[in-house]
Order: sequence, then C-alpha cells, then structure tokens
Amino acid sequence: MQPNLVNTSSIHYKNILLRKLSCAVISSVLSQFIILILYIFCLQLNIFSPLDAVYNVFNTFATFTTWLYIVPFSIIIFAQSLICAKDYIVHTKYCSTRFQKAKQMFSVHNLFLLVLHVIVGFVCVWLFSAFRSKDEDDTCNGKLNCMSQNSFYFYLLGAWTGCYYFLSIYTSEKKIMFPVAQQKKWLQFKANFTQILKTSNNSAMYPIIYFVIFYFFLGKKMEMAFSSTLMISIEKTEGNMYIYMFTWVFGTMIFFYLNLMTFFYEMFLTEPLHFNIVPMNPEDFTLGDGISANVPIVQHLACYDLFVVSGLRKERREVLFTLSQPGGHPHNWNNLIEKLLKILRDYTELLNKSTSSILVPKNQHVNEHMLHNKTINFEKLRNMAQPSEFTVQNVTVENKMENFREYVHKKMDILKEKLGINFIFGELPEASIQKCLGDGQVIMWITQSLSSLSVASLKEDKYGIVLKDLPVIISCLVELKQSMEKLNRVPALNRKGPGMDDFNYRMKLGVTSAVRRSLYNICFHFGPYLKDLNLKKEILVQLNGFVQPKC
Repeated sequence: MQPNLVNTSSIHYKNILLRKLSCAVISSVLSQFIILILYIFCLQLNIFSPLDAVYNVFNTFATFTTWLYIVPFSIIIFAQSLICAKDYIVHTKYCSTRFQKAKQMFSVHNLFLLVLHVIVGFVCVWLFSAFRSKDEDDTCNGKLNCMSQNSFYFYLLGAWTGCYYFLSIYTSEKKIMFPVAQQKKWLQFKANFTQILKTSNNSAMYPIIYFVIFYFFLGKKMEMAFSSTLMISIEKTEGNMYIYMFTWVFGTMIFFYLNLMTFFYEMFLTEPLHFNIVPMNPEDFTLGDGISANVPIVQHLACYDLFVVSGLRKERREVLFTLSQPGGHPHNWNNLIEKLLKILRDYTELLNKSTSSILVPKNQHVNEHMLHNKTINFEKLRNMAQPSEFTVQNVTVENKMENFREYVHKKMDILKEKLGINFIFGELPEASIQKCLGDGQVIMWITQSLSSLSVASLKEDKYGIVLKDLPVIISCLVELKQSMEKLNRVPALNRKGPGMDDFNYRMKLGVTSAVRRSLYNICFHFGPYLKDLNLKKEILVQLNGFVQPKC
C-alpha cells in the first residue's frame, strides 16, 4: 500500500508542482524557525533550573526586536527556496563541450544563486549571533559605525560557508532519487534526520578549516579593506576558545539547514501520485499525459505510478485491458503503449549513438568514407568498356583533391590539439551517455511495467489486447539490452577507472538489471509460446539465455 497516495483527478500538472513546491518551501522556513528556537533554548539552558530556559525563549520571541531579525531572514530563506526549486523541475542541460559547461556554470541563474547563498550564510550567522552574549559588543562603547572583530569574523565565516556550499553542491546536476520503499513523511524525516545532521557536521569540517587558515594569514587585510570601504571601524576583541566552538556550530548549522532544504524538496517531490488512466473531463491530466510530459519530475511520478499499477493495482489494470464502448477499440492500451515504446526506442537510439562515438574512433569513420569513395571510382572504371583518357584524368584529379583535403584535415586537427581548441570546444562523447543514464529511473520503471503488464495479461486480458503488441515489446527490450551491454566497454563507466561519478555507474547497473529482469519475467511465463510469436530469428537467439531449460 502507498501511504501518501494522492488522487490527482482533474488537476493539471502545474497545480501538482505548485502544491509540492509550496509544501517544500514552507517546510524549509518552518524548520529554520524551529532550529532557531532550539538554538536559543540551548544558550539559555540551566541544568539547575530547566524551566527558566523555556521562560527565556518565550520572552525572547515576545519582543519586537527579535522579530526584526526573524522577518528579513525568513523572507531571504523563502526567496532562496523558491529560486532553488527551479533546478528540481526543469530539464538538466547536458553540455557537450567544456566551453558550454563553463558557460552554464557562470549563467545568470547560477550567479544569482551564488549571491543568495552568500547572503543566506551571512544572515544566518547574523541572526544566530544576535542571541549570543553581548559582552563583546562593549568594545564599541555605543558607537554606531563600529563592529567588533569577533562579529566581523563570524559574518565572514557565514558568507564563506554559503559560497562553499554552492560551489560544492549546486554546480553539479540535480538528481532526485526516488526511495525504494515509500513511507509517510514523518517516518522519512525521522529516518533521515540523524544522517543529515551527521553529513552536515562532516561536510562543514573542511570549509571551516580552510576559513580558519585563510583568516589567520589574510584576516588583517580583510578587516582593513572592509573598514576603509564602508567607513566602519573594527575594534579588536580578546580571543577565546568559545570563538572556535561557535565557528564549528555556525558552519554546521548552515550546512544542516541547506541540506534539510534539499531533503524537503526530495521528500515532497517524490511523494507518489494517482493519475487517472481515463480522463474524467477534457482538462483531466491522465497517466499517458504524465508519461509524455516535458517536465522531468512529472514524468518520473507518472512512470512510478505505472510501475505501481502494473504490479499492485489489479482494478486499475482492468481499465487498460477494456475496450471502448461503443466501438470495441483498445484506446486506453494503445494510447499508453505508443508512448512507452517511443521512450524506449528514443533511449536505445541515443544510447547507440553515444556508445558508437566513443567505441569507434573518428579516424575509422574517415577512412571508411575514403575507401568507399575510391571503390566507387574504380567500379565506374571497371564498368566502362573503353575508358577514355579524359575520364582517367578526371579520376586522378579527384583522388589528388581528396588526398589534399585529407592532408589539410589532419594538419588542422594537429593545430587544434596543440592550441587547446579541441580541449575547450571539442565534443565530449560522455555527455550524451550521462544524459541517457540520468533518465535511467524512468527506463527502469517502464521496462518492468511492460513486463508485469504482459505477464498479468495472461489471466486478466480477456480480449488479447496486449498479445498483439507483445512481439514489439520483447524486441524493444532485447535491443535495449544489447545497447546497455555496449556500455560495459566504455572505460569511463568502469568503477576502477577515473571517469564518471558513482551515480552513472550505479544507474548503468540498475537499468541493465531491470531490462534483464523484465526479459526473464516474460520468458518464464511465455516460454512455451515464444516460437508462436512473430519474432525475428536474431531476437529468438537473444532470448535463449532467458528461457528456462526443460527438465
């Protein structure tokens, strides 16, 4: 059973995304508010009088000054959460050259996000510092254009931590992984809270160390530059061990909040939805519409719902296996299978192109083209009964021109290699493979759904609706299996190699396993009838390894 199953009857996908993103943004703001309450409680805690801490927290939030800190901070957090939400719903742009990657990295959106992260880190420390002990502020003696050295140190720490988080997280592609087993939100939060806190603590360690070293050598120059630019005097304060403790606390809290925001996005966006198979009204957003949607998260939700239907929802499968009345046509199944097979074929085609560009050297394509042209020329000569001297002269000139072009191309390639033009503007074949593997979850759900629906049709499909498309389904799965096997020869996808990250390696194994599992499932139930299907001979040969041998 799916505990978070939501019925999306007569709801457009934009409303679905708006509701999910709104919940994620509101949860991010509220979580920061709760973190602030716990922080103040820990500062005010007295083991001899615990109730005084609760009373002090209540008095702190009852003052107008406290809300002057909280309201602007909440607005900034809300704006950051809203802008970051775009990265989770738009298509990931896979750049084919290093120049395009650099251009995307320094895009206006990323630069705006970088500024927001720096501001969030600064304001977060500014808010937390406001509730610390005020003894250090006495160094200014009530001066307006004055700041203590410790305050400047902590504000700079917050800005640096926000910048470091952005550079380490948001410069890479956003990948939302759906959980293996869907749980209620509270159970997900409890299960991941400790891990998020531990990860935040470990992640904040290196930026804090870098910052302490940086400030030790260049802190004085930064203070002088800040003071001369903004005309604010920085008064020196005595250092103590509490500064280093709060350095670790502030760095961890900034990372914890930002990681918690990412968790809320993933938790709400991966919440399963119930898509109607048959539209209840003309504006209804159906399962087929979701599968062919141009928004990645909507397509993922629709494919996951199809996976649930194929394995656990008999009453919804019956809708797929029914005929239209009147007319007696399988419109529901035809509408769905057409979109699923198109996705599989496009995926297989892109996978074949990507692997061939890596496994087949560029020079081999050129040599094959040259050999083909020369063969045609000689065939023309052989087919002539009495070749004239003029014809032989033309062929010789064409061969010389072809050799000259080949020579120029080789020299240009060498020049581009030495000048670094190929390194900056050259095509990166692994980019298209990364695009394929980035859509791996959708392919895993589709392949297993087709397999489960095919097997269920043996008992539930009274009209043989699925049987007419079974040969095409098997052929698409076999072709996809063969394409995935080519990835084993790509060095960048070898775990021992220094190529792509672990996500691509695991996704390759996941898609390969899903395709093989689907073929095993079909062959186990349709084994005695495979020869009766209209399958090509090469497809039957590929299926021999999946058919269970007779005892």
